[in-house]
Amino acid sequence: MIFVILTIESRIELAKETRQSLINVGVNPEDIVFMFGYDQKDYPNMNKPYTLLSRYFIDSILPTVEKVKEDMFYVEDGTLFSCNPIDYIVDRRKIVWMGYIFRHVNYICGAKCIYIPLDIVSKLIAKQIKRFSHIDRLIRNFGILNDNMLILDQTIIYQAEYESAWGTTSQKERKAKFKKKLLHKVL
Repeated sequence: MIFVILTIESRIELAKETRQSLINVGVNPEDIVFMFGYDQKDYPNMNKPYTLLSRYFIDSILPTVEKVKEDMFYVEDGTLFSCNPIDYIVDRRKIVWMGYIFRHVNYICGAKCIYIPLDIVSKLIAKQIKRFSHIDRLIRNFGILNDNMLILDQTIIYQAEYESAWGTTSQKERKAKFKKKLLHKVL
């Protein structure tokens, strides 16, 4: 099993916090890797910068995981854990969404910790996705369309405090409100 922490150079300290949090709940440090995604500053003219995560996920993370031939946990930097995510894999044949900011009836906000079996990694690669969206929407849509996704009723994560670089002022304020709720969450 491999834990892929997605980060960028300017957020490496958040990624290190995430790594330490995983180690603290019992994840083997040798199973944790950092992958450095596309940074918005390198794509200043991109009209939809929120697609950078899903592009990197498809372009680099999935092929890397397929080469090592292991199931994966996709984890975003700044994610902290109160329990070992391995203990929450309820079905090793399906995507198991364990960490999110909030959950609506038909939408999940935040792809903070997601278990993806190797078989599904291969299916995502074979799909050759060309239309990119938010990463949480990309994974959710794939899971629903293929009837292979489970979502935990309660998130198993909380978040480190940090300033988001994404969104309008009102979007950043809304994100900060939800992060504040998760910051002090204890399971």
